[in-house]
Amino acid sequence: MNTLALALQREHSQEARRAGAIAAQQLHLLSVEKHLALLVQRLFPDSGRQQLDIDMAVIQSLRQAVSGMAMDSTDAAALLATLKASLGESKGVADAIVMKYLYGVPLRSQCQRLKEGGSEPSLAGLCRQVGAASALLAVAHQAQLERVMQSRQLRVDGAPVPCRVKRQGRVAECWYWPLHSGEDEISFLFSPSPSRTFLEVFLESHYQGEVSIGDRAAFTAYRAGLASRLSAKQAGAMARKLWRFSGSETSNEHVGIFKSLIANCAMQGLKPAGYLAGAMTLIATSASPAMLEITPRDWRDALGGIAPFSEAWRRGERLLSGPHMPDHEVVPSR
Repeated sequence: MNTLALALQREHSQEARRAGAIAAQQLHLLSVEKHLALLVQRLFPDSGRQQLDIDMAVIQSLRQAVSGMAMDSTDAAALLATLKASLGESKGVADAIVMKYLYGVPLRSQCQRLKEGGSEPSLAGLCRQVGAASALLAVAHQAQLERVMQSRQLRVDGAPVPCRVKRQGRVAECWYWPLHSGEDEISFLFSPSPSRTFLEVFLESHYQGEVSIGDRAAFTAYRAGLASRLSAKQAGAMARKLWRFSGSETSNEHVGIFKSLIANCAMQGLKPAGYLAGAMTLIATSASPAMLEITPRDWRDALGGIAPFSEAWRRGERLLSGPHMPDHEVVPSR
């Protein structure tokens, strides 16, 4: 066989391999979307009716969780069980989430400190667990967004909060619109662009009350709400922490889900790690999670006014215990 024939044969072989890789990728993507639809149906059984659109961050978080699962199941309950199994121990993951998304300690640093304490954590494993937690807590985040949109009065910052992270030389970014309700609840709405058009279309479709959009209007209202529980200085510090968005080792879409729930825990006097761990367990084990009251406010009310997490918050007890993690304290009340 001459040189030209060999070159043509090699080129055809390479083209066949590329075509095969593309076909395999397309089949995988179709499988992901199929399983995503099953999981959405399981977690949001009423999503077929006319209601508030599922937040884009929720869909993306679920899609990423499904992408990391074994794709041999066609049963929604089995997918949820796989998601729960990939979560591992809820309390430890909840602690890691609070450290990352409230105090800004990267997951990599947390793994390093755990190794210094004698443990052998895996950063990749912890990232997968945080991703699974995000997929489960997306249900609570969606319920919180719907609760905020039912308010008669809404305060919105004049500009969205940017969330950026640099990966492999590229900057990935998204934005979040802080929505503060008249009932002192808040949700960070995911936006694919900083344009106010996305917010206006969303509000026009899903909100009928009074909207006040101004420079840090939601931030100011949230800080004032915290000041009824904390000192003015403590309230300002807590609000600034929650408005300080940064990229995640897992996904930028996870940030708004975790931030929304942690911010509402602060308003309700709940210990964030305790609420997150309990909500994850409840969602993963419930036959109909969309019917459960799982927002921080409802969680507090379900405790019958005793609210042990709230008591822990007021006493200023340590948020995380254990010799292998840095000590952080919940901001105490005045």
